[in-house]
Amino acid sequence: MVAAVVVIAAFVVTLVISGDDDEQSADPTSSGPEEPGSDEPSSGGSQSEEPTTSDPATGSPSDGTTTTDPQIDPNVEPGDGSTITGDGYTFTLPDAAWTDVTDEAGKIPGGGSIDTFVVLGSSIAVAQSNVIVEAIPSPASSPEELEALWKRNVSSSDGATTVDIPDIEIDGERAIGIEVPDRSNNAGVPLTQIVYLTLHGGTQYSIGLSYPRSGDSISKGDFEKLLASWTWTA
Repeated sequence: MVAAVVVIAAFVVTLVISGDDDEQSADPTSSGPEEPGSDEPSSGGSQSEEPTTSDPATGSPSDGTTTTDPQIDPNVEPGDGSTITGDGYTFTLPDAAWTDVTDEAGKIPGGGSIDTFVVLGSSIAVAQSNVIVEAIPSPASSPEELEALWKRNVSSSDGATTVDIPDIEIDGERAIGIEVPDRSNNAGVPLTQIVYLTLHGGTQYSIGLSYPRSGDSISKGDFEKLLASWTWTA
């Protein structure tokens, strides 16, 4: 295991769709705070180009842009850690090295939208990596309705680049994915994020892993186990 680092970058990805028209707007409770611990000012959500959308059949961008390789193996077996219960779902922690710190989510800037929050380590302060789940009601009928604004929101705090990755299924629901390869935590450690957006039962879910860009050989595999254990309960 790499030396412990604080990896608590909350995803600013909650969004809603107007019920009257196709205009999309960010949830006012998630206004794009800075990356926790960053000395860089927020860049806001302004982007000069629309994010690339993906082909739902292939997971590839519709304009032919090359994506990264698939990040998640759908055939991985779940782990044997504690069961975590969220809003309409449960998942199993990969093993006893992971800790549920959901009760501490409110201490994180922008953490009000976090539904569940687990870390690889005994606490946030010594976490090697984390998984954050955000959940809010949504009138959308497919992830594509949310995709463009979701990508802008993910990158809005620091202007980070998002890269499309292939779709996966999370307990039968299709999830679109992105990788954010160019962030740093509040200790200055470069990190990568893998985030999925899915819909179930009138709620939109963003499920994301943050982990050190180098020296971490277990977090992605553990994320696969967590997603393999995911069960919808509502």
